[in-house]
Amino acid sequence: MKENFFDKIFNFMGLSDNIENEEEYEVYSKEPEKHHKPGKIINIHNKRGVKINVIEPNDYEDVLEISEYLKKAYAVIINVKNMDLNDAIRMIDFLSGMVYAINGSIKKIEGSIFLVVPAGIDISGGIEDFRIEDIIFPLKENKLMSEE
Repeated sequence: MKENFFDKIFNFMGLSDNIENEEEYEVYSKEPEKHHKPGKIINIHNKRGVKINVIEPNDYEDVLEISEYLKKAYAVIINVKNMDLNDAIRMIDFLSGMVYAINGSIKKIEGSIFLVVPAGIDISGGIEDFRIEDIIFPLKENKLMSEE
């Protein structure tokens, strides 16, 4: 069968009704691969005991030691009564940022005592959140009383 000019153009563009030139293709369906190994099971229960470190820092440089404990997922009780007021405020400010970064929390227990915990340890009970003003004024009072 002789093709004219328009048939060649239509064949080239794929618009031809000419079935003789079409190639047949077999369609294979891809079956999902079956895994013979069971999935890895991870136990989410924390079997290790919670360690609590009690620290009475003397200056701001002690924040590094506290930070290391938090990175190791240990809870820390901090008593800043022996620190300079400005250093104590800087330390609590630094630790507030750190516990935010590790999804932990920091709570004021009483006066100049704070509980800092990493993620995965919940603090419950009568311990309330604090504002920076709640830290400054009691610390000032403690410093003034100890100077007298």
